[in-house]
Order: sequence, then structure tokens, then C-alpha cells
Amino acid sequence: MPNYNYAASNINDEFDTSGTFKGLTFQDYLDVIPKPLQYGSRQKGHQHWYHCFNPDHPDVKAPSLVIQPGDTQTCIWKCFGANECPQNIFTKLFNTWLIQAGKINIQKLPTKTLEGLAYQGVIRREEYFSIRDRRNQRRAITLFLWCWIIVILILNFYSG
Repeated sequence: MPNYNYAASNINDEFDTSGTFKGLTFQDYLDVIPKPLQYGSRQKGHQHWYHCFNPDHPDVKAPSLVIQPGDTQTCIWKCFGANECPQNIFTKLFNTWLIQAGKINIQKLPTKTLEGLAYQGVIRREEYFSIRDRRNQRRAITLFLWCWIIVILILNFYSG
């Protein structure tokens, strides 16, 4: 049986998952759904049914979008309406809402993840490039410093 309050454990304080996707719980996803979109929602067991969030899917009768905990992922969703709404619509919405609610800190996300968020339009491309360039610059400085340390050690070894 899956753990419905899944959040990656912080074993031996190796990596702080707070503010990252691994640190999210299922409840975090439910908490960021805007109040107007919660109208008419209902719960059946672990499934939460909503009127579809896709603006191109007028879901006026019964809710067709199910959101539930996954076995290997914190949260999964699927629209069972006639439109068969693509998953990327909901992914983009949730990513936007999670960042806006402060549940995700983009400074803590891997650069590849940020690239995907920029591609989705969740974050501005300028924001992605700024973070990426700052990280690359920090890596270059670190590499430069390590090279100098090695040179100094080699010189000390051969001169002594």
C-alpha cells in the first residue's frame, strides 16, 4: 500500500529536500489548487475529483479530473472527459501553483529541471538563464581554485 503522505526522507542530512519536488506531499498539491477551481469537487477514497482545470474543456456536469496519490510519484492526475486533456496542461498548472505558493524554491532545483520549467513557460527564460549562468560561473571559479591548489601542491612537492 502506498504512503499517501510521501515526502522524500532526509537520510543523514545528506540533502535537504524542502522546497524541491522530492519534498512535496500529496497534500501540498491539493493545497495549491485555487479555491474557485475547488467548487463542485468531491472525494472518493484517495481520489479527489474536480471539474477539469483545462480552460478548453468546459466540464459543467460531473467532475472529470481525478487527482490522487501515485504508487511511485507523490501526485498523479488524469482527465476522463471526452476531450482527453493532455497531461502537460495539468503539469504546467501545478508547477506554476507550487512555485507561486512557495512550496517549490526554484533556486534549489537542478538546472535541467529549471530548463524544463522555462520550456513549459512556468518560469521566465531570463530567470532560467540567470540561474544557469550563475551556477556555471560558480563551477568555473571552483575549478579554477582547485587547479591553483594542485599547482601549489606540486610546486611545494618539487621544491621541497
